Amino acid sequence: ECFIHLNQTNELNHLIYESVKKKFKSDPDVNKQLYKDVDYWLELAKCYRSIINYDDVRGIFCQISSLKSLTLKAIEEESHSDFLSALNTYVTALEQYPLTDDK
Repeated sequence: ECFIHLNQTNELNHLIYESVKKKFKSDPDVNKQLYKDVDYWLELAKCYRSIINYDDVRGIFCQISSLKSLTLKAIEEESHSDFLSALNTYVTALEQYPLTDDK
């Protein structure tokens, strides 16, 4: 059961990563620094997700002032092992709030 859970988590990580990569490749206006920043965030998210302590994950991401409610919803869905819903929520968040270089 643990192996299946870890495998599902790895598949979800891969799907999210590939979805974000496709978004960047389809938008030539996005610069390389932004791509690097997102890559770092994805790696951080994978690290924290791997410890399976969603309270810590939620606490870390809640400190980001620009965090959208959809991101919190996706984290909550992950905490209940609803990975497909979480993936769909992340994709929806990316569609509704495209990543920009505005800081």
